[in-house]
Amino acid sequence: MKYFYIKDEQRFGPIEFEEILDLVTAGQLSIDTLVWSAGLDGWKPICDLEECALSELPIPPPVPLVKKSFHASGSQVRPWIRLFARWLDVSLYLIIFILVFYLITGYDITEIKYISLLIILSYVFVEPILLSTWGYTPGKALCMTKIKNSEGVEKLSYRKALIRSLRIWWNGLGTAIPLISLFTLIHAYDKLKKRGNTSWDETGHFLVLHKQLCKKRSFLLLMIGVLLIASVIFNVVDKAYLYNAYNQIQIEYDLYLKRYSI
Repeated sequence: MKYFYIKDEQRFGPIEFEEILDLVTAGQLSIDTLVWSAGLDGWKPICDLEECALSELPIPPPVPLVKKSFHASGSQVRPWIRLFARWLDVSLYLIIFILVFYLITGYDITEIKYISLLIILSYVFVEPILLSTWGYTPGKALCMTKIKNSEGVEKLSYRKALIRSLRIWWNGLGTAIPLISLFTLIHAYDKLKKRGNTSWDETGHFLVLHKQLCKKRSFLLLMIGVLLIASVIFNVVDKAYLYNAYNQIQIEYDLYLKRYSI
């Protein structure tokens, strides 16, 4: 017996029932596809036909889980996004490092002169762990930035990521020493704008890809930036206030001792 079938709102056929089963097996028709033949009172799904036993129908394998790849969009030369992502990462690492150290030792490590330079240096060895394990850092994830090697692999090896981080620390951040860092950042910015790449990514054959930021994410990044800047200003002002208050108390105490010859 031959059947007509409906696909994409169009009628096809007539074909033999075995051919319909072949189309189901090939994935071109589903078992719910409507068919009709002489003797039927209307269009019916394939699975409702007497000729069709469910055991004879092919059972498709589970739908494979395909990992979504990172697809770049918009301009790929974004020096300010890259700088902001690194600033977020370093700031977050500094906060966590200082808090953990204080909880363990009870000592405020910020009292040590130039300690931030050493903490930033230690981050050079932490960043490769994140890139080789998850393929992202918190800042890069928020800024929709991805690093791949020249073969398109989305996770760098720890060794390659470490070499990249060391080159950024030396060539990009200028070892985080303020004046030197300003010079190296300007130089890296200029090269990125002119050549579309930085020296460390060019040497290591790395690709830095960006996705276009939506308005909500841009607003979120703006708020995070404002909060971080505000916390830095508050910390500086608070320390200056405490320092002046301490000096004032010390002066008044010394005057008290002199007045009463204690």
